[in-house]
Amino acid sequence: MSHVPQGAGPAVLLAGSFLWDQAMWVPQRINGLVMMDTCLGVEPEPPRQYYLSLLQQIEEAGAIALRSPA
Repeated sequence: MSHVPQGAGPAVLLAGSFLWDQAMWVPQRINGLVMMDTCLGVEPEPPRQYYLSLLQQIEEAGAIALRSPA
């Protein structure tokens, strides 16, 4: 978050955990958080593995592939 001087952010699911961690590192930069369907506790193993696999796919691809609606 060093490139973001100050702001607020929305987060859904796993992104909420990442945003929360960032907010704890630099609370002076956070004006607000919107946490939706986010667990700040220990994530159950099946969804945790699924989300981590999505992050791995993004890392391997170097981008997020957007799909058009079917």
